[in-house]
Amino acid sequence: MDEVAEIGYPLALTNTLQSPPTYLVLKDPFQCPLKRTDSAEACFAKFYPFLLWLRDFIQSNDWVTSDITDEFLRLWEGYHADEEKFGKIGAVQEFFSQKAHSKVRRLWDVYMRLRKQLEDMGTKRVTKRASEKQHRLAAGILLEGEWNL
Repeated sequence: MDEVAEIGYPLALTNTLQSPPTYLVLKDPFQCPLKRTDSAEACFAKFYPFLLWLRDFIQSNDWVTSDITDEFLRLWEGYHADEEKFGKIGAVQEFFSQKAHSKVRRLWDVYMRLRKQLEDMGTKRVTKRASEKQHRLAAGILLEGEWNL
């Protein structure tokens, strides 16, 4: 997996920015999958695969910054604390109060912010490497031209 790229240093991207595999049937993977009729337990259960995907992505890519890792850890702890607190609410009570829904939506907002930051970082990383490769090729052509004179 750690192959050296044409530009001279290892590329260690082991996970791509795809949607979590359990929710490929969603029309929009960037939309929170909650329904108004979901129980509190179902709200947290529907969000959990997205959280696992983000955890696996962060752990498998060493270029992720410590700021994002720290924010993810706060999200992870917040998820488990809220799940313990609101996971026991019955379906009827949750239907009228929507407490778990609002908590999961707040967690979803943090998740989306982290995911967009990771996508931006990944895009800049690839763009930076491509431009470095072009500069090295251009420098090589210039040097080759000077030596042939």
